[in-house]
Amino acid sequence: MKKVIPTTWLKAITTLYFLMIIIFTSNAQQGNWEIGIGLRPLNLKDEPYTLMLKKHISPRVGLRFGLSAMYNSSSEHFRYIHPYYDTLYSFFIKYTLVDTKLYTSTWFGLQYQIGRKNSNSRFFWYGASDAFIKYRWEYPHLQKGVDYINSTLRPGDYIVATTYDQRKTLAVGFRQSFGVQYFLNSSFSVATEAGFYYETSFTKTTNFLFGALNSPSIGGLGFIVGPSSPRNDEDFQLGFSPVMQFSFNYHF
Repeated sequence: MKKVIPTTWLKAITTLYFLMIIIFTSNAQQGNWEIGIGLRPLNLKDEPYTLMLKKHISPRVGLRFGLSAMYNSSSEHFRYIHPYYDTLYSFFIKYTLVDTKLYTSTWFGLQYQIGRKNSNSRFFWYGASDAFIKYRWEYPHLQKGVDYINSTLRPGDYIVATTYDQRKTLAVGFRQSFGVQYFLNSSFSVATEAGFYYETSFTKTTNFLFGALNSPSIGGLGFIVGPSSPRNDEDFQLGFSPVMQFSFNYHF
């Protein structure tokens, strides 16, 4: 049975997203704002940095919003030789595999004070409940202009040079965290959070095969660069992160 993304859930998240923006912008003149740069040390590969914005609507409660993105592109050059031990039937395949990745994430939620705050203390204990949505695009592909030199192959020889997957993933989830904030002075603070998270992801995967083929039915040497039929997968994660986020914040 084909699995589909719950559109009602996504519509609700989108509505709350724009509602948060309206609340933030409409109350800008009241002060009690906080902006920060967050680092996720246990998830640096996909979500290295987060830009955060908080609006404290009361001494104990605040609204928070975050946005992060990552783009990376790398390439590897290969020279495939077959067979290594027989120069008479050997051939060479030269190709470059370019791996491009794009990752975006946005979240919004509620932050609230835990316990009573001592006016003489620099520490502030809090809890936070956030809903988030993530998008990941992984696009490895072969560069154009693949060159090869070959001699006659043995009939039936079939060589695969490489296989790779292209993926598009949409994830939605919720996290409950607990943190402590230390005020360096009235304008700057550092904070760290730990907590639990739940995430449901929907992934569309297409597999590509690149190789050389020699077959009497086809006639001669050729190349295969073919996508498979897309595969749709659904997955979920439930876990705990001891260092969910570390941030440096500015208060204004």
